[in-house]
Amino acid sequence: MTTHTLAELFDAYLAETKLQQEPYTHYMQSRFLRTVLHAWGPVSLAEVTPDLLRTWKLGLSQRYKPSTTWRYLIVVCQKSWQISAR
Repeated sequence: MTTHTLAELFDAYLAETKLQQEPYTHYMQSRFLRTVLHAWGPVSLAEVTPDLLRTWKLGLSQRYKPSTTWRYLIVVCQKSWQISAR
């Protein structure tokens, strides 16, 4: 069984949506997803667990307002769900 990484998942999403989005939107999403990858390091999809998300959320909550923290968390969960549902 092939193990896929979160980077592969995000790359696939960005490739699929490039022509469907405005260039600036695509750029901002790409930048956000790269920031997530930088924060989490090279992780397989199996390693993206509720514990990882909780730890990341805790770190975000120490730097950002609650609304920003939740928005970031929701975006990552939505993107992951959209990609894995394809």
